[in-house]
Amino acid sequence: MSSCSQLDARGLVEEVDRTGVGRVTDIRLFERVHVDLGRLPSRFPYMLITPQYNVERALLARAVEAGARIVYDAAVTAVRQDATGAEVDTAGGTYRADYVVGTDGFHSAVRQALGQPFPGKSVLKSIMLADVRLRETPGTALRVPAVHRKLTGRLTALGFRYRHAAGEHRLTGTRMPDAPLADGTRLSEALRGGRFVLVGTGDVTGWEDRVRVTAPAAPGADTVLVRPDGHVAKVFTGTPDPAALRDTLTALAGTPVAE
Repeated sequence: MSSCSQLDARGLVEEVDRTGVGRVTDIRLFERVHVDLGRLPSRFPYMLITPQYNVERALLARAVEAGARIVYDAAVTAVRQDATGAEVDTAGGTYRADYVVGTDGFHSAVRQALGQPFPGKSVLKSIMLADVRLRETPGTALRVPAVHRKLTGRLTALGFRYRHAAGEHRLTGTRMPDAPLADGTRLSEALRGGRFVLVGTGDVTGWEDRVRVTAPAAPGADTVLVRPDGHVAKVFTGTPDPAALRDTLTALAGTPVAE
C-alpha cells in the first residue's frame, strides 16, 4: 500500500514485489470487521508480505549505486556546524559534509546537538519484529481462514497478546474492546493521550501524567488497567486494593511523582 508507493517512486517496487510470499487484499478480524483493500484508489491495493531484510537490501543497493557510503559501528557522539557545513564525531572518526540529517530516532544525537526539544510524546509500548524462513513456500496457506485470521491479527496487533503470570484474569494481555465510557466517549478516544487508562475507580495520585481514570458506561464492572497500546495490563475485581494498584502502577508506569 503506502510502502509500495514509496518504493515505486524509487524504482524498487518490482524488485521487492518479487520477494513477496503473498498478497493480502481482504482482511477479516474476529469475523466482524471486514476491510477490502482491493477498493483502495492505488496501484497497490494489497498488503505485500515480505521479510524486512528484502526491503533493506533493495534500499541499500540503491543508496550505494547513487554514491552513498555506508559506515557501520559508528555511533554519533557529537555534531558541530559552521558556515560551510557540518562535522560528525563518531567512535570511528570524524566526518564532514554539507548537511547532516537526523534520522536517528527519539534519542537523536543530531537533535540534541542542535538543542532542539523532542516534539512528540513517549509511549510505553513494546513491539517485537521477527522474520521466519520457511522450508517451503506457503502457497495457498494465506487463504486458509484460520491462518488468515492469525496473520491479519498479528499484522494489525489486534491478535497480539502480552505474556502474563499464571492465575491472571483471562483478558490480561489481550486487546481491550473499544468499550463505551460513562462520559459518552469510547476507550479509543481515552487512549489518544498516550497514557494508561484505568477504566473504573482507583487512586492514581502520583501517576496523573501517565494514567487517566475514567468510568465505564456499565456500573459495577471490574476495574481494568489498559496499556497505552490498547491491551489489558491488569484486571481488578471490583474496586482495586490500593496497595495492589500502587504495586501494579509502579511496575508498569514507573515511580510516582510524589516519591
